[in-house]
Amino acid sequence: MDRDRLALLGASAGVVGVVSFQVLFSISLLVHPDWRFGLDLMSELGITEPHTWLFNLSVMIMGAMGAAFSLSLLRFLYWSFFGKLSVVILMVGCTSLFLLGVFTMEQRALHDALAWTFFVMTVLGLLVLSVPMYMYWTKARWAFVATLSTVVFSTTSLILISLGLIKHHLAEVLVVYALGAWILAISIFMVKRLREKDLPFTPYNDS
Repeated sequence: MDRDRLALLGASAGVVGVVSFQVLFSISLLVHPDWRFGLDLMSELGITEPHTWLFNLSVMIMGAMGAAFSLSLLRFLYWSFFGKLSVVILMVGCTSLFLLGVFTMEQRALHDALAWTFFVMTVLGLLVLSVPMYMYWTKARWAFVATLSTVVFSTTSLILISLGLIKHHLAEVLVVYALGAWILAISIFMVKRLREKDLPFTPYNDS
């Protein structure tokens, strides 16, 4: 299987991961009508009966698909040191997300460490990724703007948590959905480029 086909599968995985998470998360909310937006932690759905597997499976799928999506970015950024570094960082973040479905809040200390690793590493990965996007993706400026906006939004949410201005419960939902929206947008962009054979996407041909 050639590199473009593998990259297409990885980019498609980003869409699958986000959609699967949303479907399973929504079903989990239906069977847990007492869950309160912004007042309860999302991970509580993974230890509250019934059907705890719904939420845990949702983050495992999104983590696994996010890792595949991150790897597919190499097809667009293999020539950039910062691009390759961002992929490594994003892989760490997505792996942590996957493990959140394995180590639930019943293992509170480990679960919290994985949650913070996911948030911090993912945001850091996007920040590093914005460097080659800004430097070379001159005809896809929207991707840079979307990436940096997601970083600013997520970082602001984390700062507000530390200052006690918003609850962790609300911030995590907002950041997860912001990251999901970013993955969905970039995945569709990558799929379009790959299906149209509009490559290479390098500093020498970014049209």
